Amino acid sequence: KASEKVAIYKEVPHATFACADVQKTHLWLSVRQWFATNNGDSALVLYQRAEDWKELFDICKTHGVERVYCDAAYATRQQEVYEVASKTPGFVPVIDNANLNGLYKRETIDPHEGTRRQGTANLITRYVINPDLFRHRLMELMRGESDQVWSVPRGTPMEYLSQVTAEQYVAGQWKKIRRDNHAFDCEVMQTFAATRARILLTYHDDSNMETE
Repeated sequence: KASEKVAIYKEVPHATFACADVQKTHLWLSVRQWFATNNGDSALVLYQRAEDWKELFDICKTHGVERVYCDAAYATRQQEVYEVASKTPGFVPVIDNANLNGLYKRETIDPHEGTRRQGTANLITRYVINPDLFRHRLMELMRGESDQVWSVPRGTPMEYLSQVTAEQYVAGQWKKIRRDNHAFDCEVMQTFAATRARILLTYHDDSNMETE
């Protein structure tokens, strides 16, 4: 069960990140505030479906989001995600690689690689993450097995709670127990975002982090 602890913070958030899970016709978006308290306390601001990029960026502007991390694994929209990244400062594509050595790595790519437009735009940054490591860290946060408070406000829609608990680690493998796991994917990216920003120390192991 997702933790529903409510933390009240008097301080200004250290960072506010948005993470987007791209689907065929829409986008799922989580906005979470991260605090320096306990090396990574956090509070969910909202979880919402956006119908297009304009709606997504309007939400981000309203909530003072400083960086958007976006899943770029949906094959038919991957090029679209890269094009958005090439035009939007602070918008970062993310892909998974379960065989990655370490937590994550940074890549510089051509947003139009493999198309007729290759070489016509500035290069963009993409992050490759080891999803299983961040899934395990997220589950620790959600279950209250970490020093950090991972907060979900009372009144959060059941849709979020159902989606964020839609995956379980069973017999050494991650398995979906419900079809819609978009909130879980968004929160995995949130955990990565906070780790990359040095707010959340994942496994307290700096050796697995790149130097930027």
